Amino acid sequence: MPPTMVMIRARAEEIAAHLGVANFSASAGFIRRSAKRNYLVNVSLWGTRGSAAADVEASKQRMADIREDLCAYAPEQIHNIDEAGLYFRGFPYVTAGSGRRALGSKAIKARDHLTLVLAVNQTGSHKIPVDIIGKPAVTVCFQAPRDSCPLPYFFQTLA
Repeated sequence: MPPTMVMIRARAEEIAAHLGVANFSASAGFIRRSAKRNYLVNVSLWGTRGSAAADVEASKQRMADIREDLCAYAPEQIHNIDEAGLYFRGFPYVTAGSGRRALGSKAIKARDHLTLVLAVNQTGSHKIPVDIIGKPAVTVCFQAPRDSCPLPYFFQTLA
């Protein structure tokens, strides 16, 4: 989560109180100069990162319905599966020198990733090994003479 002006101001005032500095005020100029000194810039990223909590009440009702349906099964029979995206060519950080050039660049739009599939039952007694799903049928990093992939690898062209 990127720090906001309010978060930075509150943290600066907290540190000043801890150090015993009297009459300290984290003004907008203080924050701006601190950001400049530490090479922090504001870059607006765009894309498919939407809010997950769009309709909270509908989500709560749906979860109540699912819990009611699951009461008929034993905890060992209930499995939870989730996926995690590993963006290995993402654009994690922006420095002051490259911030303005990064907007609209291919680095921000890069979507090269792997999908990790994780599954376990409710009691934790049956853990399914992590699977990897990627685009290439044969990945370059696992071709001979290198070691093979230690996890099960599956490919899907639309991944």
